[in-house]
Amino acid sequence: MNDTGELTLTVTRPAHGGDSIANLEDGRIVFVTGALPGDTVTAKITQDSGRFLRADVVDVIKASPWRVPQSCPAAVAGAGCCDLGFLSAEGEKWLKTEVLVDQLRRIGKIQVAAEEIDYVPLQPHTGWRTRMRFGVDATGQAGIRKRQSHALVTGIECTQAVPGLMAGLDKYRFTPGAEVIVAMDTEGERHTVEETGRGRNRRHKVHKGSGTATQQVGSTTFTLPATGFWQAHQAAPEAYQEQVRAWLSGHVSEGMTVWDLYGGVGLLAAPLADLVGDSGRVESVELDSKSAKYGAQSLSGKPVTFRTGRVENMLNVLARNPQGSVDAIVLDPPRKGAGAKVIAKIAEANPTHVVHVGCDPATLARDLAAWTQAGYYPQQWTLFNAFPGTHHMETFVLLRRQRPMMES
Repeated sequence: MNDTGELTLTVTRPAHGGDSIANLEDGRIVFVTGALPGDTVTAKITQDSGRFLRADVVDVIKASPWRVPQSCPAAVAGAGCCDLGFLSAEGEKWLKTEVLVDQLRRIGKIQVAAEEIDYVPLQPHTGWRTRMRFGVDATGQAGIRKRQSHALVTGIECTQAVPGLMAGLDKYRFTPGAEVIVAMDTEGERHTVEETGRGRNRRHKVHKGSGTATQQVGSTTFTLPATGFWQAHQAAPEAYQEQVRAWLSGHVSEGMTVWDLYGGVGLLAAPLADLVGDSGRVESVELDSKSAKYGAQSLSGKPVTFRTGRVENMLNVLARNPQGSVDAIVLDPPRKGAGAKVIAKIAEANPTHVVHVGCDPATLARDLAAWTQAGYYPQQWTLFNAFPGTHHMETFVLLRRQRPMMES
């Protein structure tokens, strides 16, 4: 290390969270921000915990074959939006699959080969994000936060945004310290909403649009607040519905009872309702009462019952089939995961098939370990690159109460 705290590092493998890893001669590892496997870089040490170090790239001496010019001008200016905008599409496939496999093996003790995971890159690769949240600086201008900072990059558009999403945003002036949510729905209407306060004191002021977004997915029209949760990538809602339909269509049929847990406004309840038909039942559980309300309105006429509450508190009141069990379960928990105790309770309903959705590889691995403890084993995997240019991903896993053929 030189006098300025800089090291020359050869980067060997990816880490969960967007950094990559280099090894020191003393056996410690360095998490390097802005580096890719295959890079040789000069990096400045930003943290030394004793067991490991963190560093930021100062200069790329030898570039990884997957390194390309950063595609996002906001990220070039320091925004934390496109943290992998300098990674090629081929490299992104390898890196995200490698991170997922590593987390499953180390945390979940689940052995899976990269080639067993179906990788689906949602298109488009840029101009895909229909919803963004911005901070507001002291002058009232909205901007994108810098990485691990409250500082903002203003006046520069991110390449994630669908065309028109950020257009003219720099001309607005909002309340300093507020948050601004901008959403573009499938009708092409842009909604700009200012959010102030927190908790019960949270207030919303609509600056542009109606504040109620319309989202058409297949034959279903969803309506929800522009500030409510909806999948960010414009292609994700339909792709996720089709994945559920493809995996369960041979196992869920007319008259069955299925559960949709952490269901939001019912995006995944819709294909389940089609599979069970008018004589079946879909029980959807969502903690946010507004989401459940809008879901019930959007899926009116379909065999879906929306219930509000924590999943673990609602399991005893959900409908079951005549055998006292449930035919299939779909669950899409938040980033922190469902947790072992909740999964153990869910498994007591004895579903024949489970579709578990995870937006974080580490928490997904922990949840899947809990499923294996309950006697359920992964059968199929799909990794959706639903956040291209970033380290984020969405993984769908099909589980059954039996070991895969290769383990029998």
